[in-house]
Amino acid sequence: MFESRDLETVLSLASVLRLTVFVLGLLFLLALPPTVAAILSVFSKDSNASDS
Repeated sequence: MFESRDLETVLSLASVLRLTVFVLGLLFLLALPPTVAAILSVFSKDSNASDS
């Protein structure tokens, strides 16, 4: 009885963890392009400033 309850708890925790990881991964993928573009623009500004 305790084993089945523990198993259900572990499965529910695993599903919640999987959902959280999926959502975080999705947010990361959505936030990646603007972040990369901002970093590249900052680096290009720095390189332009150092060139001139």
